[in-house]
Amino acid sequence: MRERKTIDRNAMRAKHFLKRSAEANSLCGRLVCLYDCFVCLNGPFSACDVAASIAQMDATSFRALIDSCIADGDSDPKVHASGYDLAAICNALEKRLQTILSSASN
Repeated sequence: MRERKTIDRNAMRAKHFLKRSAEANSLCGRLVCLYDCFVCLNGPFSACDVAASIAQMDATSFRALIDSCIADGDSDPKVHASGYDLAAICNALEKRLQTILSSASN
């Protein structure tokens, strides 16, 4: 029973970050919120690997992209995107999260 409550709480937290991603002012902000969803669902050690796989990136590059977005929050997203399509990455992550969270609700 306790494990079920933890799963439900993590899914609720992930849904909160998914909602925040839709309200983000920049692509970097959106990406960080989406990444936070994966942290809620997969834990801090696996989140980067899972999200990077969905984004079709290697984990090291994905982590560097996330770190630069966190460090420079509101700066121009084009600076962080050098070689990456942040909108496409965000869309892929969001689509997968919606699928995961909708199946967790059932």
